[in-house]
Amino acid sequence: MREDISLTGFLTKEIPCKALLHLYDKGESFSQRMVRDIDTTYAHTVKTVNRLESRDLLRSRKEGRKRMLELTEKGEKVAEAVENLFDVVDDVGENR
Repeated sequence: MREDISLTGFLTKEIPCKALLHLYDKGESFSQRMVRDIDTTYAHTVKTVNRLESRDLLRSRKEGRKRMLELTEKGEKVAEAVENLFDVVDDVGENR
């Protein structure tokens, strides 16, 4: 149970959500591209990627000097849910 609370808290932060949505949109990416696209530091990206990977939301592999990243099936479901949540929030904001 404590692990779920920790994951929920982690996924309510901006950078993990951006990372998930970046991979959901791109399908596959590498760390430096993610840094640029979600506008964060390399260190923060590495920490976020490691936490997402430890929760089986993404997987990585080395390709030369690049660390390629892609969502797992579980990660795709979570990213889709995050995207849907953001869409609902945007709709509510537009109806004000």
